[in-house]
Formats: sequence, C-alpha cells, structure tokens
Amino acid sequence: MADPSPPPTFLSQVESSLPQGMALPPEFRTAISWMEANGCVHKYRSTDGRYASVYPHQQGLTHIYFKPVDPGHADAWGGISKEASTRLAPILRTGGDGTYIALWRDDQDVLQSVYLGSGSGSTLMCLAARSPLDVLRLMAIGYEELCWPETLAQTPAQIAAASDYSDGAPPVPEAFRAFVTSTFATAIPRTASEIAPAVAEMGDAQSGDPFWRWMKNEQQKLHGAKCTFRAGDSATKPYLFDEAGIMAFAYGAGDMNVLHHDPEAAAKTRFKGIIASGAQMTAVLMGFGASTLSERHEAVGLEFNTRFECAIPAGTQTTLTVTITSCEPHAKLGGSLVTFEGAITGDDGKRYVSATGKAVLWDDPLA
Repeated sequence: MADPSPPPTFLSQVESSLPQGMALPPEFRTAISWMEANGCVHKYRSTDGRYASVYPHQQGLTHIYFKPVDPGHADAWGGISKEASTRLAPILRTGGDGTYIALWRDDQDVLQSVYLGSGSGSTLMCLAARSPLDVLRLMAIGYEELCWPETLAQTPAQIAAASDYSDGAPPVPEAFRAFVTSTFATAIPRTASEIAPAVAEMGDAQSGDPFWRWMKNEQQKLHGAKCTFRAGDSATKPYLFDEAGIMAFAYGAGDMNVLHHDPEAAAKTRFKGIIASGAQMTAVLMGFGASTLSERHEAVGLEFNTRFECAIPAGTQTTLTVTITSCEPHAKLGGSLVTFEGAITGDDGKRYVSATGKAVLWDDPLA
C-alpha cells in the first residue's frame, strides 16, 4: 500500500487560493515559509483551516495573521463586480472585527497592500503600506490588531494602557522581528503611522488615495449613480421661533427649564426673556434635513450632530439650511451614503446652530 501523500504546505495553500494570474510577493513567500518552519502556523479550534501569525506555538495573542483567500470575499465585501474582485486577495486578517489587508493589482499591474475595513467596525479603505516588506514591518511591531485609524499612531503598549478592557499589550514578537530585520536588512518602526500612508475611509467625501478612488469607481460602475443629490445641493426654509411655539415644544419635550416656558423668570436671567430649547433647535433642523432628503428618495438618518452657537430669543425669524456635502454609492447599505451640513441663521446672517449628519438613501427616486 502506497504511503499517503504529505499534506500540502501552508504556503502552497495560500498561493493556490490567490486569484488566477496573481502571484504572492517574494517577501510574503519568505515570511510564510519562515512561519511554517518555526511553529507559527496554527489550526483553528473549530475548523480544519490553518493560519499563520507572528507567534510560534501560541494562539490568541493577535488578530493579525495570514490565511488562504476565501472565495467570494472580495466581491461580497466591496459590492464590486466579479471581474474587479479578481484584482483583490484578502490574505492577511488584521482585526477582530473582520478587517483585512488584501493584495490589490492596481491599474499599472502593480501589487499593492490595502485595507479592507469590515464596514461593521473599521471603515478603512485605503493603501495599508508602501510595499510588501512594510507589511511585514507592521506585523513585527506586535499589535493585537491593525484596523482602527485612531490607534495607528500609537504603540501597542499605549493602546493597551488606554483601554479599560485590555490585559496588556501582546508580547513583542521577538523571533519574527529578528527574522524580518536580519533577512531584509531593515528596522522595525514604533508605530504603524511611521510607514503607513495617510488613511481613507469608506464614508469619506473625497480622497486622493488610489485604492479608495478605484473602489468608488468600481462601485459606481456596478450600481450606477442613481442618487439625484449632488455635493453642493442646498435647500432653505424660513422658521419663526415664536414664544408660544417655544413654550409648547419645551413642555412636550419634558424640558422644564424656566428659560423656555416662564417669561417672568426668564426675564430676570442674562437672556432677558424666553429662549428656544436645544431640543427644539435640533428637532426643527433635523426634521428639515429628513424632509429634504425624503422628498426624492426613501431615506433614513444614520447620525446627526449639532453645535449650539448662540441662544435664539423668542420672536426670532430664522432660516433653516441643509447643504449636501457628498453622495456616494454604498454597497453594504444597498443605496447611497449622503453627508450633509445644516445651519440655523438669523435674517442678519447670525448663526445660531451648526450641524452635520449622515443618511442612507435608497437609490430609486420616489415617484
């Protein structure tokens, strides 16, 4: 009876999982071979799959590891065509939320390393490093995960110290770090931001990042630009903050501050009379934004942030303004992600309230 053939190497599994015509960068091949030879390839606890991290004989220390590419991952992630998705290979998981670094074949047929944020957590969508070697240098720093823009300028120890839920930073991957520095004659940075380009995220209105721009273009090709709003579109509406309306809104909102419903008491304050409640200022501007967007599309809000610049005295005639700042296809939401700014201003141009918001619009315009 013939001896059973040896199991495939982890390196061969990774290479065979890549899209047709895409080859693993030599630096990654060298690193994965070293990982396999030094006990850094592990089995998942619940499946037969394998992955390779920077830690030999230890599991659970990091969310950063090489793994074979899952079929369909790229097109499901980005909402792009199957043809475009063959230019992406999510090969390195970098976050517990499901963020990856993928190989991306750009328009010049050069392989770049790019972030694929999970969307439900991280929204990174940009170049991750300048070269495959820089990806190995990032791994050698010793992060638990690489997915949150705000932590890329911090060391693993700083991240752990700022967290209420951390048991401390992962140990420095000394063996992997020594392998990278000696094999490639390079140094390991303290933080990811020392070698990573400026980041871009899925919801950004604009970016010069080449991967971000490519993804937006591919999404638009597939889904079309059906949103009827464009950046710069604006709508206005007059609104009078009369005393009776201010008092009624405050009572209805449960705001019993005398400034909003007791003329005698309010007259003794620095405001010299009734002023509108923050709840009313927010509500009328938010409501006008919702009405503006829903006139053309099925729409729901995602967030709305207000800043109160000045108090609004009773009797003030104002103008509500909503201005679209961006409208981009968003595959995971199944429509378009719209960002906008809002304002409440007086007839003299005085600004009382500033606001920003996000909403999702489903693309087919309302009849």
